[in-house]
Amino acid sequence: MTANTVLRVEEAVGANKILDPRENEAYQLGGMVPDVIVSVDDEKDISSALLVASQHSLCVSPWGGGTHQFLGNTPSRIDIILDLSKYNRVLDFQPADLTVTVEAGITLDDLKAVVSSSDKLVPIESPAANSATIGGILATGRSGPLRYTYGLPKDWVIGSRVVSATGEVAKSGGKVVKNVTGYDLNKLYCGSLGTLGVISEVTFKLAPHHPSSSAIIAELDSLDKACEFSSLLMSKVYAPQGIHILNNSSEFYTKYGLSSSESYYLVILFCGRAPAVLRRVRESTNLLMENGVVVKEQLSDEKSDALIEHVTNLGSAGENIAEWEVLVNIMPDNFLQVWRQCETLSLKSPLEFIGDPAFGTIRISIQDSDDMGNAVIIDHISQLRRFVDDRSGALTIWRCPSTVKEQLDVWGGNQPELRVMARIKDQFDPNGTLNPCRFMGRL
Repeated sequence: MTANTVLRVEEAVGANKILDPRENEAYQLGGMVPDVIVSVDDEKDISSALLVASQHSLCVSPWGGGTHQFLGNTPSRIDIILDLSKYNRVLDFQPADLTVTVEAGITLDDLKAVVSSSDKLVPIESPAANSATIGGILATGRSGPLRYTYGLPKDWVIGSRVVSATGEVAKSGGKVVKNVTGYDLNKLYCGSLGTLGVISEVTFKLAPHHPSSSAIIAELDSLDKACEFSSLLMSKVYAPQGIHILNNSSEFYTKYGLSSSESYYLVILFCGRAPAVLRRVRESTNLLMENGVVVKEQLSDEKSDALIEHVTNLGSAGENIAEWEVLVNIMPDNFLQVWRQCETLSLKSPLEFIGDPAFGTIRISIQDSDDMGNAVIIDHISQLRRFVDDRSGALTIWRCPSTVKEQLDVWGGNQPELRVMARIKDQFDPNGTLNPCRFMGRL
């Protein structure tokens, strides 16, 4: 199969687009090494490769920076990888209209550098932003610490071009902010893990660049108090752009000189015009201190931006990548109850928590599972998943050892919407060409 696959793809895209087979090992998924890697630098490359794949029952996976390829179930088969990292141009930038159009392989850092040159902002955060590509961020739906104010990445997409599983190019939305023509298929592709089509081009609406930022790190002695002050601050007219609760995060503690594993730390984020930021920081600090809360640190501008990046990367990028990473999404009203349940997990390895009480997310990291074994962790996470499901939430095993994926569906697999999702998958990719079995319900 390997020789035939390579020959067919070479005929479609040209031999100069095929990477040296010795590089294939670096693109393995779930222990499987693909037959051929296509280095994409044109939308026609994507279309041609997918057409060949659909005609010969081959399986394809898009690849950007490779920063989130750990996500999802193990694919049933992978024959072709489409490497979009060189497909990274800025196609159109209209600062006055607050829009930018880019190819899907551009990294988040490169995109932000382009728009910031005109004092504009694409308010998206992602771990490893220097290598994570726009296509990959949208396909995985990953977001960052400012999501409460700015929403999810999909909320900033106003247009896209997507190559279908049969090589046809579909367009959704446009290049103007006020566009209500047709179905908003952009939202459908975002978060679908590349199982419905390969995102090739994206148009974003932009926000004005915030000239100033600041952050407060505060220490509290209980989860109840951390949640109480989070709610109190978010209810004020001087509410921050985001609040996060951290507990037992060794990397965060080391970087910012914090020591107590019994404490809960609030990371309170502000951005905007300098006078407004100063006032909101002052009011928030006064509120905390008047109620006996210890304010450990105040950071401004570059240091505040570095804190946002650090929180975004915790356990997900850098030197201390967690062996297990679990993401819980719940209604904010259930945040405290679910966090308490998370803390009851009787595991030998310390659990590291990052929670966004206003948005309703809890991220749990397990650095080392050797002392307890994967079977014990699976059992405890399964119990937690049932607890979360009963409260209309969702638990996703974001990262885990590859052997674990043979034993369970990392997405859960029992969601009532699976029937609808299966019908959509059947319409968009009836032959199972794109990322087969990696998504929810092994779609």
